[in-house]
Amino acid sequence: MSITRAMLMPYLITQVPRGTFGRIDAAAIQQNGFYAAIAFGIAAIWAKRDPLLPTVAALSLYLGLAIPDAMDGSTLLSRGLISKTIMVLILLRALTAAIRYRMTRNRPALAAFHA
Repeated sequence: MSITRAMLMPYLITQVPRGTFGRIDAAAIQQNGFYAAIAFGIAAIWAKRDPLLPTVAALSLYLGLAIPDAMDGSTLLSRGLISKTIMVLILLRALTAAIRYRMTRNRPALAAFHA
């Protein structure tokens, strides 16, 4: 998703009327998108061994990118609050699943109960 956003956002910025998103540097947005995609990819690979820490890292990274964007003084739709809320809920669900996995990982009898 981050790679798609990194590729499309500079084009989309050129298509909206000037001043819609304030002063935005398309190259910086693309660069940040690529860095986020790499970080989320590393977290996904890392999560196969132990999902708790990569999930916390992904949630922290996403909140670090989303909160400044959400605090922008523009309209509700241009801030993307609906999609940001959905993504945070998805990451929180992943966090609870990772916590449950860690709790049942060492106790096989509880693994069957939580499945």
